[in-house]
Amino acid sequence: MGAIDSYLLAPLQLGLDSLTGRRNLKRTDFVVGNRLGEGSFGVVYSGVLVPKNVSVEERPQKRGTGQALQLDGRFKEKVILKKVKVGVQGAEECGDFEEWFNYRLSRAAPETCAEFLGSFIADQTNSQFTKGGKWLVWKFEGDRDLADYMKDRNFPLNLESTMFGRVLQGLGSIERNALIIKQIMRQIITSLKKIHDTGIVHRDVKPSNLVVTKRGQIKLIDFGAATDLRIGKNYVPNRGLLDPDYCPPELYVLPEETPTPPPEPIAAFLSPILWQLNSPDLFDMYSAGIVLMQMAVPSLRSTAGLKNFNLELKTVGYDLKRWREYTRFRPDLTILDLDSGRGWDLATKLISERGSLRRGRLSAAAALRHPYFLLGGDQAAAVLSKLSLSK
Repeated sequence: MGAIDSYLLAPLQLGLDSLTGRRNLKRTDFVVGNRLGEGSFGVVYSGVLVPKNVSVEERPQKRGTGQALQLDGRFKEKVILKKVKVGVQGAEECGDFEEWFNYRLSRAAPETCAEFLGSFIADQTNSQFTKGGKWLVWKFEGDRDLADYMKDRNFPLNLESTMFGRVLQGLGSIERNALIIKQIMRQIITSLKKIHDTGIVHRDVKPSNLVVTKRGQIKLIDFGAATDLRIGKNYVPNRGLLDPDYCPPELYVLPEETPTPPPEPIAAFLSPILWQLNSPDLFDMYSAGIVLMQMAVPSLRSTAGLKNFNLELKTVGYDLKRWREYTRFRPDLTILDLDSGRGWDLATKLISERGSLRRGRLSAAAALRHPYFLLGGDQAAAVLSKLSLSK
């Protein structure tokens, strides 16, 4: 499949995009609004697409201009823009990889990530743009990520109406919290299964890289650290791009002794063997387990709480059951212990060492078959909310 995508589908998409103008975006097509966030290699902004036959004055924008234009009835299409940092080592390469992976997923698993509109190179320097700098553009689907919601003391109830379209009736607050978290986890793991099925490992799964749309969809963002192991894209042995708070103990997506990938055509045909031998997708599943623990255990949502948890976890050999016995803190595990501890059991099967056979934790497909998800209470609530909204 990797070979078919690289040598047939990708050139076909390039041709179609060129005909429709998708690959011909330019700086003047957009008005940049408020800054939403910043990472090591880029800065993210809200913005709007400038309609055809509408001109925006060529001058440095005053504060609030972008917001005012968004209120202008002519500027209806909102976007998210990422400015790739100029002069920062690794930023340009990371931006190129992120663009490549967004095009790849727009073909293979479009529902897992925000709709990618393309990129442009700034043609001049002013208060916002640096000539020669790359900008990536997505359709606006939400400007808050899971980390933003988790900072709120009301989490996860602050996502109840977003996820289910209504307040869940006839349930206590703990049961409601559990259903919200289960629905979020189901969506995260379903998206991971889809990208893993294409040969892609995200390598940076964490709350700040999970955008929450207004329709209650959880979508993966920031693919700058991703790797496509079907063709060896963005894979360099002994090089890790990771957040230590969410990274599994093996540190690398493949064993350190794995050689540099051969040329892409050969890598594409050999990759299924490499995938079966090493299960690189389990790298993301550990990170998903940490996200589950953070959502379910309030004391792990703070930066200090998460770091202390990881230090203790390392001390007990990444054995979550041993951590529970020996932790100096008193974590509230009520949500994970509901339904005979199904949530806790899932967490223990995601957060673990890989073991000598490099399995040792559940794949996305196996996780979705876990009893935690089989009860389906969150799915029933989601279906009911859709039925009530359609009336």
